[in-house]
This record gives sequence, C-alpha cells and structure tokens, in this order.
Amino acid sequence: MNLKLFTPSRALLRQLARFLVTTVAGLCIDLGVYAVLVAAGVPAVFANLISASLSVVVVYFLSKGFVFGGRHSIGVFIGFAGWYAVSIIAFSLFVQAGVDVWGLPPMIAKVASLPFSFVANFLAVRGVFLLADRRAALRSPQDARNPDPS
Repeated sequence: MNLKLFTPSRALLRQLARFLVTTVAGLCIDLGVYAVLVAAGVPAVFANLISASLSVVVVYFLSKGFVFGGRHSIGVFIGFAGWYAVSIIAFSLFVQAGVDVWGLPPMIAKVASLPFSFVANFLAVRGVFLLADRRAALRSPQDARNPDPS
C-alpha cells in the first residue's frame, strides 16, 4: 500500500493553514455583524445571510492571493461567489434549525455550524481555484509547470 496517497503534501497543508487564517479574518466580520444584527432583532437566518455574505468578499480577496496563488479571473470570482451562495443559504438554514428545532441560542447555533462550513468551503474553494489553474494551463502550456506559486 502506498502511504503517500494518504499523506497530505506540504503544499496542501500550507493551503489549509492559510485558508484557516483567511477564514478567521472573515469569521471576525461574520460573527461581529451577525451579533449586531441578532441583537437588533433580525431573525438568525437573515442575520446569517447578511453577515456571511459580507465576510465572503473579504475571504475571496485574501484567498485569491494568499492561499490559492495563480491566475484568476471574473469567472473564478463567479465560481467562488456561486459556491458561497449555496453554502451560505444551506448553513443559514442549519443555523436557524439550531435555533428553532434544537432550541440553541443564535450565537451557539452559528458557532456549531463553523467546523462543517470550514471543511465544505475549503474543499469547494480549492476546487474552484484548481479548476481555474488547470483551464489557464490548457490555454498556456508554459504556465502548466507552476500553477500554484504559493
């Protein structure tokens, strides 16, 4: 059995660590705005939609340079935003279910969703950037040698 198949590469671990840093920055915005909106009486589902959407913009700009180096376009941003639209809606419903079904306080429901959203978002966003790099490499074989300069 080849254990290398199951051992993360240093580049992947570096990406994961850097994505964690960008996620923490986005999370600070997300949780801060969410707390203000919930305190103002906005239902958890709408507060989460608004706060998470704002944080996505920050995470995108940090991720495109700091985490997933390479050539990126408006198409990448559309893929990134498209994924996050689905993710935000799904996790907003999850947060609201935590409040309505399980009786959790809104902030606890939000925090409980974070490990699941982190994993889902890392995998999806990494896929979006890898796809963009592969498409760019197909158009320009010279760039295929080093699609991820990070």
